[in-house]
Amino acid sequence: MPDLLGFFKLKGRHISAIILVIALMGLSIYLYLQSSNRAVLQAGTILVLPVKVIGDTAAKPINKYEKTDKLIHQIGSSDLYSVLDTEDVIEIMKRASISNDVLDDEDILNIFKVSGASLIIETEARVSAKQDRLVYRLHTRGDVYSGDLSGAENNDLFLQLSHLINRRTGADKLTTIRLDDSKFVNPEIAKALEQIKAGNQNIARSSLEQVLTSDPENVTAKRLLANILMDSGELTSANRLFNSAIEQANSQGDSRELARLRLSLANNMLSQNEIERALLLLSMAKSDAAKVNDWLYLAYIFERSGQANQRLNRYAAAREQFKKSIYYHKKIHCPYGQVQGQNHLAELELLERNYSKAYRLTKQSLDIITMRDLSNLRAQTLKLHTKIENKL
Repeated sequence: MPDLLGFFKLKGRHISAIILVIALMGLSIYLYLQSSNRAVLQAGTILVLPVKVIGDTAAKPINKYEKTDKLIHQIGSSDLYSVLDTEDVIEIMKRASISNDVLDDEDILNIFKVSGASLIIETEARVSAKQDRLVYRLHTRGDVYSGDLSGAENNDLFLQLSHLINRRTGADKLTTIRLDDSKFVNPEIAKALEQIKAGNQNIARSSLEQVLTSDPENVTAKRLLANILMDSGELTSANRLFNSAIEQANSQGDSRELARLRLSLANNMLSQNEIERALLLLSMAKSDAAKVNDWLYLAYIFERSGQANQRLNRYAAAREQFKKSIYYHKKIHCPYGQVQGQNHLAELELLERNYSKAYRLTKQSLDIITMRDLSNLRAQTLKLHTKIENKL
């Protein structure tokens, strides 16, 4: 009998050990699956490409820029990741020489080259009277995660996708917006943006003027129209629109929009040689952009501040501003902006006869251009580099 009891005791210990091993294996598998949903990305920017829409759009009209804008706002930003606005993504696509929304793998690679993005989000909304589908591809460097969602309401599908993306990036909060909160909910603004993208400023102007006739308080329409007016030399009219939009954005507490508006108005002031007023606006724009971790616009604002200080012969201040611009472009891994910032700083060093410093800067720029194949910047950088080289 004692031997039998000992046998059962020993067997019981073995069973307990087996159960413990199985539990540990289960926990390991669970943790692995959880971590796979939170793929670690390189810190930087997230680009949401304009939504492609196919199917029965007559039965279910879809404004692709509205959907893109909503998805951007539903993706969480953090100290590690900054989600670019639709207009900024369009500018990056322009740098990559992409003029349409039908992209292949080479186009995606070119966007990575010029932007340094951590994640590029590509979506296709397939609409029908019965059921909608949202096909998505999440591009990281060297990898693609794809899938699709289906349901009766495409708004829900985009919200589901934003949750999925936030899990993969590890975003700790999700910011949702109401349907009417999209900057492009008005289809005429979406049309204007499409025309701006195609370089048809006059057609875009007509659409924006139409928006402001029916909705005179539309901040986005005012900013886009003011930029067109500024480009066409109608500086006084542009000033008036910028100031009106700034007042509205300020009352709404929209720091991201304020940063853009104040930068644009500062550019208008600089074109009229009102440099001190421009610097005051740029200082305010820095605070606006910093509140929302808008690293890209911090880079733009510091660059413009450097140019303004240089025009006033404040070379030490200009140098500091250019360095900060380069810092923020590096933070978002943007080679295009880094090259531009280094070239501005090189021009300043050339002006102060610091030829060796200037040479090193343009040499670094040429190395980045070669590595990232930034052909749009090669000629101007090489010209500056040769000019500096002749001074050594």
